[in-house]
Amino acid sequence: MLGHAKDITDIKRRDAQAVEAEALRSVAQLALATAHEINNPLTVIIGSLQLMVARGQVPDDAAGSIERVIRAAKQIRDVVRNMSHMTRLELSRQSPLPDVRDLRKSSDSQALRNQA
Repeated sequence: MLGHAKDITDIKRRDAQAVEAEALRSVAQLALATAHEINNPLTVIIGSLQLMVARGQVPDDAAGSIERVIRAAKQIRDVVRNMSHMTRLELSRQSPLPDVRDLRKSSDSQALRNQA
């Protein structure tokens, strides 16, 4: 009896890497499109609120609330910025919760430092 065997481990590994790379490209494209769609109205919200505060158009009893809204909007802006710099998918392991994607770890930290 004769036989022939071929190790296809490397081929399988390359195929898996290609599938993962394609998935990342799809996620990155979605993140960029989403970031753009969120950033446009968010910029208007932040700018309008800051302008209202600067012009004194906010009653004194509402100033603290407006500042909290501005901080929250800026936090959203930062999350969206991280989305637009996704370069890989990394898990955040927070037991006992199921694995989730970690946006900060998945973002290109060098690009974020250059924007800061």
